[in-house]
Amino acid sequence: MMDKPIRSLIETVQLRKDICVVFEMSHRPRLRSLSQEEATADVFDDAATVQELINLAHDVYIPVTSMLKKLVMRNTGVKIGFAASGSCLSDLKASAPAVIDAWRGLTEMDVIEWLAIPYNNSLSLLFSDEAFREEVTRGDDLVYEYFGVQPNTLLGSPVSDSSISRLATAMGFKALVQKVKVPIDSKVPVESIVLDENDLINVSIDHVIRDTIVHRFGAGDAAISIEEFIAMINRVSGDTVVVGLPIEVFKWHRDAGILQFFESFLSIAAGQNRLVSISQQIADVTEEYRHHNSPLSNSIASDHSPWLGNDIQRQAFMAAKDLDEPTAHLADPAARRALMKLLNVHHFINMSHSLAGLDNQYLSPQEAFACYMGALESLKRFLNNSVVREDDKGAKSMEAERQHPTTPAWALNEQSRYKENTHSHI
Repeated sequence: MMDKPIRSLIETVQLRKDICVVFEMSHRPRLRSLSQEEATADVFDDAATVQELINLAHDVYIPVTSMLKKLVMRNTGVKIGFAASGSCLSDLKASAPAVIDAWRGLTEMDVIEWLAIPYNNSLSLLFSDEAFREEVTRGDDLVYEYFGVQPNTLLGSPVSDSSISRLATAMGFKALVQKVKVPIDSKVPVESIVLDENDLINVSIDHVIRDTIVHRFGAGDAAISIEEFIAMINRVSGDTVVVGLPIEVFKWHRDAGILQFFESFLSIAAGQNRLVSISQQIADVTEEYRHHNSPLSNSIASDHSPWLGNDIQRQAFMAAKDLDEPTAHLADPAARRALMKLLNVHHFINMSHSLAGLDNQYLSPQEAFACYMGALESLKRFLNNSVVREDDKGAKSMEAERQHPTTPAWALNEQSRYKENTHSHI
């Protein structure tokens, strides 16, 4: 039975917009202490990373999953977008498999809609086209393995860039979800969902709605009520509002009651038949978007300042980029996968004075930078040793061929044909 306060809100608070909800999930890989001469691709503190994820599963993933199950019992047509990094899913499968099982059940019930995201929630988009394709494809493969679905929508996260629309189209995605700055009470109508010149559907996450939940929820006098939040949504231009949030907000604002807040909000949206999925929006897009809306992709600025806004962030990124080509085509994938993991956005957040939060394991951005550069140096030494081993292997192979020469295959073929022709003329 529905709680009386929620039923009352459904009857008294009117949503005038369709609502898409997308939860973003990733985790921060911890770096371990390395000696100055260590040469390894194993630069991560996996035990600390997994323990942090187990805590997050207990504090966030399990309660949110329970909330969704309650919503499904009360309402029909509930559908929520999930975008989870492959590294997060893989570690959850190993350390908290019940969460994966629950999400599989909700996926089979058509409640969860999966969006594609780079495997390591990485800055691979700024690295190279090849690295970005590699990361997204690896993440998609894991979603298919765990949940039996292939995402047809790409989430432009953690970073967007002018090149992402082109790459999304080339990779066969039908839609692209990105965070854009659309002002509330804008005098110019701006649709949240438009069709661009490549027939790729662009879906915008409104940054004001997102920031309201991330920064204002439970903030004393600045706290927002469910009525105020819905009134804010109703003022956004366009027919559909996309609410995209990092799922960690349920940890950050747990004591302020955000889980109950969102249960009420989603109950209102579902109860008024306003809760819609990205895939529904894809199906509803028609030619009128092409004629009445300018391409959204052209209005998105490439703002990389949160991750590459200071000197040490840029220096760290360029040092990592120097290892792109050396790791791209190695037979052993360990170094390449370590490099992609080192592109995880949280490494660069740790180097920011303004973004580093309470979960930061470092005392300062400079300490985070020093640890990161130490990991890169260790990986570089590992690569140099690998090249030496490959060169040594090649030299030994050539020496073996010199000492034990063999007749080339083409010569054996010619010799065989000669014998056959000679035999046929006798």
